[in-house]
Amino acid sequence: MIGKKVEDVLKEVFKLEADAELTDVAPGSIPQWDSLGHVNLIHGVEEAFGIRFSVDEIAQIDSLETLKETVKGHVQK
Repeated sequence: MIGKKVEDVLKEVFKLEADAELTDVAPGSIPQWDSLGHVNLIHGVEEAFGIRFSVDEIAQIDSLETLKETVKGHVQK
């Protein structure tokens, strides 16, 4: 459920189709996922889950999978 919600936020932030394939998604694999896109994605995820990432966590998020794992670490606390 967490992973699906993160994917939904990513699709919304980057204006992707609902059925977009998200295998091996990372910055650069989606043109919108540049530095500004990264900030917008992080903000969207933080808002969706009511969490805040540390600066170190934000810097280490280098893929959709890493983002999901980071969110899970906050939600399961």
